[in-house]
Amino acid sequence: MYTAVFFMALRAVNLGFHPLTGTYEGFNRHLGHMHYQIRSRGGDINTDPQFIRLHTAMLGFEVFMADTELLTDLVKLYSVVAELLLPLTPSELKDMPEFFVSDLVDLLLFVVKDRGVDEKVSEPGE
Repeated sequence: MYTAVFFMALRAVNLGFHPLTGTYEGFNRHLGHMHYQIRSRGGDINTDPQFIRLHTAMLGFEVFMADTELLTDLVKLYSVVAELLLPLTPSELKDMPEFFVSDLVDLLLFVVKDRGVDEKVSEPGE
């Protein structure tokens, strides 16, 4: 029973949180591009309605993606995944879902690159 719950929890994170990291990064790139375009044509980002709308959506993502408690819980979850995967033999490892490893790497890159390394987030033993 616990094994099924563990796998379902990881799948839920795979389907929920991880796609949002890509959307968040896409928003961030698009916002930077819009900022450059508006400035280069002599406009003001504070009065551009499209920029304001996108920036407001980006702030909504920021609230969710910067939630230290959520990121801490995800780091803890994936530290358990790492502990589970490390002792496996290659033949055992091939039976595990591929997204276990890719999501673990994506989360660590997101925390380090986009959120910065925060001692509270990076400490799995807490």
